[in-house]
Amino acid sequence: LRTANEQFSRVFHASPMGISISTLNEGLYLDVNEAFVKMYGFADKEELIGKTDSVLRTWGQIEDRPAMIERVRTGQSKIPFNYPFRHQSGDLREALTVADIIELNGEEFIMSMVQDVTLQKQAEAELELYRQHLEDLVKMRTTELDELTEKLQAEVIERQIAEAAEREQRIMVEGLRNIAVALNTQVNLDAVVEEVILNVGRVVSRSEEHTSELQSHHD
Repeated sequence: LRTANEQFSRVFHASPMGISISTLNEGLYLDVNEAFVKMYGFADKEELIGKTDSVLRTWGQIEDRPAMIERVRTGQSKIPFNYPFRHQSGDLREALTVADIIELNGEEFIMSMVQDVTLQKQAEAELELYRQHLEDLVKMRTTELDELTEKLQAEVIERQIAEAAEREQRIMVEGLRNIAVALNTQVNLDAVVEEVILNVGRVVSRSEEHTSELQSHHD
């Protein structure tokens, strides 16, 4: 038993986490380790031993104590949870704690193990703000890209319309040229036809004369 007590004492005082033993109902500190003293901003453990947590104002809000005691009694405090505590500087900080009821000489006490996670929580909050900032930037950039894409698409459509109109104009001009060529060709053709008709007339006339001469010789 003595060996067990000595081992517990070594672990208790050497632990990097703050450890305290206090009465369940009054919150009177019986013992605390060095890590607990430093965490709450006291000079040494004698400032805490024999005093209650309400007198020392170590609670973030003293009104939270009954809920904490109920949590301990129901065993919920065996699961790590966060709670606010007040540093001696007056700053409100946040601790991660695990607590359980122990019995000494027939009396119930609370043994709490606490760790200051204020900086961690602040870092998490800052990280969350930064993450939100990045999300806002991404949304803004996405909106800008969407607007730019729509603008480019509109420009492409306008260019396609212009190119289509230009092609239609070229087709129309080419058609007009073909019509003009056809008209010019038609005029020349008419002249040729007239010449052909004239030549045909001459040939027919000569043929008739030759036929008449043959008939005269025959007679």
